Amino acid sequence: MRDTSDNVPRRRVATALLVIGAATGCLLAATGLLRHDAGLPDTVVARVNNVNISREQLQQYVALVNANSRSEKDTNYILQRMIDEELLVQRGVELGLLNLDSTVRNAIVQSVTSRFTSTENVMPVSDDDLRAYYESHISYFTPEDRLLVEVISPADFPLPRKPLTEKSLREYLGETVTARLQDLSPGEQTGRIDANGQVFDLRLVARQAGEPPPLPAIRPAVTREYRRAQNEQAFRDYVAWLRGRADIAIAGDAN
Repeated sequence: MRDTSDNVPRRRVATALLVIGAATGCLLAATGLLRHDAGLPDTVVARVNNVNISREQLQQYVALVNANSRSEKDTNYILQRMIDEELLVQRGVELGLLNLDSTVRNAIVQSVTSRFTSTENVMPVSDDDLRAYYESHISYFTPEDRLLVEVISPADFPLPRKPLTEKSLREYLGETVTARLQDLSPGEQTGRIDANGQVFDLRLVARQAGEPPPLPAIRPAVTREYRRAQNEQAFRDYVAWLRGRADIAIAGDAN
């Protein structure tokens, strides 16, 4: 094949070759040129180069295709399409599409990482493990303190007359005034504070400490957090394993 890199972007060349690979795979399937091998393991229905297609994969694919098709497809027909698909994937790797197309790379990364966030086949969490996690992360599940603040000046400032979280106070009063309130004990007054183009004077009336709810009341939320933390750790362990088995070289001036 002549070199077309001067006239056509590399990505388009790779795509064109990939289409040729697809047509070839379909032709082989249609004409029955794919050889049969009686030596495959019982769990394997086909092998494409060094990649096995399991009988379980075929069954899942048949169910998926027929669930979304107006007419039921023959199992052998679906198997041939799976072979074509595997050929396309392998051809794409040969052509370096993983390096050319960020969309392909992102799809693969997302597919691998999704294994650590999938809700399918989730193992139940034992009461002991859940309670241990809850107690060791009790601050996370404890609501924020709430402050009841009286505005002395400006007298018409629209601060709600109810206990507010630090976040809500910052939205009304800004960082400087809220920080001063956090240092007060109930009954104490801020004194004059110039902030946000106004002069504030406030009194801390009461401080309501956040109380962690009992575990049974928030069990679903704690379970979700527990599983999220477990998945994150499993992913970190998996990446560490990948790094451990890889040969990685980094240029000395890459820092």
